[in-house]
Amino acid sequence: MRLPEALRMVFGDDAAPGFTLRRQRFVHLGHRPPLHHMSESLYSVAAGMHDLVVVSVIDSPSPHVFRAKIEQIYSCGKGITPDRLGTEFEFYSGPATWGNVPLQIGERALLFVHQVSGVFNEYPWRGHMVLEEIDGESYARLQIPELWLRDDLPEAVKAAAAPHPTRRNASIVRFGALENYLKGLIEKAVR
Repeated sequence: MRLPEALRMVFGDDAAPGFTLRRQRFVHLGHRPPLHHMSESLYSVAAGMHDLVVVSVIDSPSPHVFRAKIEQIYSCGKGITPDRLGTEFEFYSGPATWGNVPLQIGERALLFVHQVSGVFNEYPWRGHMVLEEIDGESYARLQIPELWLRDDLPEAVKAAAAPHPTRRNASIVRFGALENYLKGLIEKAVR
């Protein structure tokens, strides 16, 4: 396969053929494309690089910093240890980018977090899922509209997803279905 003229000028005539991932072209030079372009399932990168906990947000001592109590620990090793269960800790929230809605004081959430140089940081891309009670059932709110249409989720999660009743740019998933999915990702990441 011959590369287009523009790529040959940059990489030379003997450059390896390219490949396409999600409408972006990468030229194979022995390097992997960025992880967020791989066909990873939702939150698989987070499960491999961060610990998953359930927290209750207590305070926000400064912008983008939250104090929370750890109510449940799903995974350890990236800064969270078993003895942190029931304790309070501070963490920096994900960046304030488009669609990344910060946590609020009083909310409970599933949170992907890791520790770097003694500081806890939330997974930067929608690293938390707020837990809500709707009509007597437990749900997790994800700031992802039409979650049930994603190709990278198992059918059990898609079937448990619905539009959020009041937030048009969010979806809800029955907590048990999302919890099972995330536990499966953590198990794969540990192997």
